[in-house]
Amino acid sequence: MSNTNLDQKIAHWLKTIGKKQTIQKLKNYLKSSEYEASNIVEKFISDNPGTPIASEGKIALNGLIYIVVMVIVCWAGCKACGNVTTTVEDMKFGAYTYTSAYVSAKLKSPATAKFKSEDDGDVEMLGNNDFKVKGYVDSQNSFGAVMRMNFSSVVHWNGKDINNPKNWRMESFTSDDGQ
Repeated sequence: MSNTNLDQKIAHWLKTIGKKQTIQKLKNYLKSSEYEASNIVEKFISDNPGTPIASEGKIALNGLIYIVVMVIVCWAGCKACGNVTTTVEDMKFGAYTYTSAYVSAKLKSPATAKFKSEDDGDVEMLGNNDFKVKGYVDSQNSFGAVMRMNFSSVVHWNGKDINNPKNWRMESFTSDDGQ
């Protein structure tokens, strides 16, 4: 085996696994004593002073630092989330959006639906996270004619993420088409 090949292996091992593990690998590779392997590694290091050497335990230390940083970031994020307040306007908008999605699912042609704008919509806060929503939607029926459907609903929000439809529940729904 050429010295160049051995030097490349030693340089690679030093860079990736550190000095102590390199001596062990070299000992097994050359089937020599630890003393001989240690002497070879020390000579290599003195002959190649710019060789990067991985510090022992570097991976464990980097992993620990990463975990600590992630815990701090998550904790800070959770604290910030706890300070977020949901305004009455946000809740009313959520109630109107949920009701609009509910109505769309009932339509023959939901792609043609044009809802009364939320600004024009009538959303009333009833208390206990319940909202009464009144509005209308213009959409095509199965014959292609545009029809208006007036609707009224009571929806309940469970107090969690206002943008997640799973956190809303339809309590009652009526429309002038009998639905």
